[in-house]
Amino acid sequence: MRNIPPLLTAIDEKNFSEKPLTGKWSKKEIIGHLIESDTIIISALFDVNLKRSRLSGI
Repeated sequence: MRNIPPLLTAIDEKNFSEKPLTGKWSKKEIIGHLIESDTIIISALFDVNLKRSRLSGI
């Protein structure tokens, strides 16, 4: 991310990286997972839209 929102830069790294329980994700891991998932979904939707455009001749 090029521009990290000020809210995220104000978070204490130790608190952000700490896992609440063994085997559970930290806040940092959850945010990272959401970013990765979002990137994959947007890419897939773009591909579907491109294929539809090609099939319809647009």
